[in-house]
Amino acid sequence: SVESRHPIKDIEKKIEGAKTKKDHKALAAHFELEAKALEEKAKQEDEMYKAYEKAGGYPVSKGGVLQHCSSLAAMYRKAAQENMEIAKIHHKMAGETSK
Repeated sequence: SVESRHPIKDIEKKIEGAKTKKDHKALAAHFELEAKALEEKAKQEDEMYKAYEKAGGYPVSKGGVLQHCSSLAAMYRKAAQENMEIAKIHHKMAGETSK
C-alpha cells in the first residue's frame, strides 16, 4: 500500500511546515524511501521485460510490450533520481538550520 511506503502522513503539510533539522531529515528519509521503492519498480519492469522476451508471442511481436517495459523502467529510474535530488536538498537544509 502507498501508506506503508511513506513514513510521513500528510507530506504536503510537512513540506510546508518544515523548519527544523528534524523536519528536514524526516523529509530526506521520505524521499530516499520513495527513491528506493521506485528503483524496485524499475527492477520489476526489467524482470518483466526478460519474461516477455522469453515468452514471445503476440505481446512481443505485435503488442510492443518490450518497449513499454523498457520505457516504464526508465521512467521509474528517472523518478528515483529526482527523489534522491530532493532528499539531498533536505539534507542540505537540515545542515543549514540552527534549530
